[in-house]
Amino acid sequence: KQRIIADAERAAGDITRQAGMAVQHELAQATRRLREEMAEQAVIMAEIIIKKNLTDADQSRLLDDYLAKIGGLHQ
Repeated sequence: KQRIIADAERAAGDITRQAGMAVQHELAQATRRLREEMAEQAVIMAEIIIKKNLTDADQSRLLDDYLAKIGGLHQ
């Protein structure tokens, strides 16, 4: 009878440990997905703000700066 109880307690401990590991794994995955979604939303919001506030002169200046940098790389 004692052996049966000990085996049951050991099995219960194993199940508890496995459940804890599964919870930790799921939590890590959920945290990673949440961070990815937050980063995507931040990029979308930044794009909206930039498009709303970027003037034609700003676009022209940014393009000129970019082309100057590319030209400097080829020299």
